[in-house]
Amino acid sequence: MACGHRAGGVLAGTVSKVVPFGVFVRVAGGVEGLLRDVPDGDVRAGDTVTVVIGEIDVERRWVAFSGRA
Repeated sequence: MACGHRAGGVLAGTVSKVVPFGVFVRVAGGVEGLLRDVPDGDVRAGDTVTVVIGEIDVERRWVAFSGRA
């Protein structure tokens, strides 16, 4: 992506929103994506989580994350 993120990269991000099907995580460069496999325990907005970049769609500025490194 524009800020140099690539599929397979491991990043720390901040949970921006919790939804029934996962959490949205914002990483460096303001990129936000969905993490479906939420880490064990309660995850709340503002928590820091480690994510692995999965799919990237540059045109839509969309990214899917995985919680598994």
